[in-house]
Amino acid sequence: HEDWDPVSFLLTRAQEMGITIRVNQVVSRRQPSRYAPLRKMNNGQTTIFDHLPESDFSSDYFDIRQANYQQFLVNIVNEYFEKYRPNSIILDYIRTGGMCDTDNCSEDYKQKFNRRLAFDKRIYRFNQKALSSLREWQQEPVLEIIRKIRKSATQNKLDLKIYTTDSPHKADKIDNIQGRHTHSW
Repeated sequence: HEDWDPVSFLLTRAQEMGITIRVNQVVSRRQPSRYAPLRKMNNGQTTIFDHLPESDFSSDYFDIRQANYQQFLVNIVNEYFEKYRPNSIILDYIRTGGMCDTDNCSEDYKQKFNRRLAFDKRIYRFNQKALSSLREWQQEPVLEIIRKIRKSATQNKLDLKIYTTDSPHKADKIDNIQGRHTHSW
């Protein structure tokens, strides 16, 4: 039957049996090799992932600072919420994946902290003010995504628990400035 949704059927049965349903959503990790099967299924055509903004600092991560990527992510999660009504969501790879180097990022950083991004990136390992500013700046897009997902859950009338996957013991290391501060969330 064309309208039959096997995922919905399984989730409904699981919920009837008292099994907790958790959605796992990768937030920032970009894995281009995984898109190849999608292109194959689509006769070599581009996929929705090909149209997402690439990061200027890493081919392994999406640029989560960009509003259009945040909206794309929230749209996917919102579809889960509307269609499958999960009990919780696990946000995997919830971090920036590196530091932005664009002129826009440098200007944003200067406006927020009255500091130079390029300079702070060089001195943060031994300068507490640089480290503090970079951590705060890097955490902004991560928290914004969490806020948007929480808002989507509320709009869908879900009493949803949000989990993250991370290594909290790494969050205190001086070189961890990717916006991951799970111990404070």
